[in-house]
Amino acid sequence: MGPVLFQLPPWLHKDLERLDAFLAVLAQVGQGIRPAFEFRHASWFSDDVYASLRAAGAALCIAEAEKLETPLQATTSWGYLRLRREDYTPATLDAWASRIAEQPWSEAYVFIKHETAEAPGLARRLLDAFPDSSIAHGGAKVQTAEAAVGRHGAL
Repeated sequence: MGPVLFQLPPWLHKDLERLDAFLAVLAQVGQGIRPAFEFRHASWFSDDVYASLRAAGAALCIAEAEKLETPLQATTSWGYLRLRREDYTPATLDAWASRIAEQPWSEAYVFIKHETAEAPGLARRLLDAFPDSSIAHGGAKVQTAEAAVGRHGAL
């Protein structure tokens, strides 16, 4: 099974005790679930949150949007990225490919803003930066939503 994203609302400030309690429940009932957390309030971007995610085997969702950018922190052996800006260029996608390649991930799940007609081409460009879907430095597999559509027909 692929990752499951838990996206917190932008008004929810850091509550480490609540996060740890939720991670403990996931450990008991979520066998086989690969959780990823997208924090949309800057108060969550701290070392104690990263440590809790690491201890639970949960990924920090690396999100880039118009109003908020998540620090690039690897908390698991796999990455989960949401690239949500409107203005990706070949150069910015190449920069993202380099950042992904530098991480210690064995695989990366990358979602590109899909509301525009350019999204499949952007996903293809990013995927093409990783020949044979592998990252040169870490050997990680890179998945994009566009690549999944190409293999499975539709999401």
